[in-house]
Amino acid sequence: MALHPLRGALFETWVVSEYIKQARNHGETPNLSFWRDSAGNEVNLLEENALIMRPVDIKSGATFAADWAHSLKRFATLAQKDVEQPRIIYGGDVSFEREGYSVVGWRDLMRAP
Repeated sequence: MALHPLRGALFETWVVSEYIKQARNHGETPNLSFWRDSAGNEVNLLEENALIMRPVDIKSGATFAADWAHSLKRFATLAQKDVEQPRIIYGGDVSFEREGYSVVGWRDLMRAP
């Protein structure tokens, strides 16, 4: 699976399904969307309610790269709402905080607030 050409799409689909499953298990209807601008910047998942919006980018790579946060930062500058701490979910095992956003390893996905 590590070299499969659809690895990124499969990982992204799995993460989104986990968000939906978590909301449904709490009796909630998830309000999820995505964002892409004309320059190709995109955020894979936006969790939104009446007060806040949390951008989440999803990367299947197991090694964190600092440039992964580019789209999250771009979105935060353009958002019309308060943006809760952005999050990158990736295929690695270590979770940590970095420059105003959370980096969450796939094993910690549903443990992250």
